[in-house]
Amino acid sequence: MTSFPQTILMCPPDHFEVVYVINPWMEGQFASIDDALARRQWNDLRNAIEQHAKLVLEPPQQDLPDIVFTANAGIILGKKVIVSRFRSVERQGEEPHHRAWFAENGFEILDWPHDVPFEGAGDALFDRGQKLLWVGHGFRSDAARAFGKIAGSQNGGVESD
Repeated sequence: MTSFPQTILMCPPDHFEVVYVINPWMEGQFASIDDALARRQWNDLRNAIEQHAKLVLEPPQQDLPDIVFTANAGIILGKKVIVSRFRSVERQGEEPHHRAWFAENGFEILDWPHDVPFEGAGDALFDRGQKLLWVGHGFRSDAARAFGKIAGSQNGGVESD
């Protein structure tokens, strides 16, 4: 068995669809998902990731089509995680599922303010080359105002349009 230094969380697209619009990339995509293509692309991505990282799966949820975007589940450092607080009501139902998955898998869950929207690794990434946390902020996240909690790192913010 091969040991990989990185673990990637994925969620199968069993219930993926565009049934609402919460960002500019969803505009014009309402109800236009090709299920067979989405599954084929997900399988191809899964196969590629498995060549370079350990893969773990979070179960899909019937009424949470965007739970497939697992980078948004939280931000992780070692076995510590800050679980996302979604700004959009449509994604807030994912929060208890992500929290439960991380707890069941042995992560220490760090508190995050309920009134500070943050979408996990979609809004912040650890630099692999230095002790630095890159944080974006803008229409979906206020994370830049509340970091430093997970790692005593310097923060660099990038505003999204």
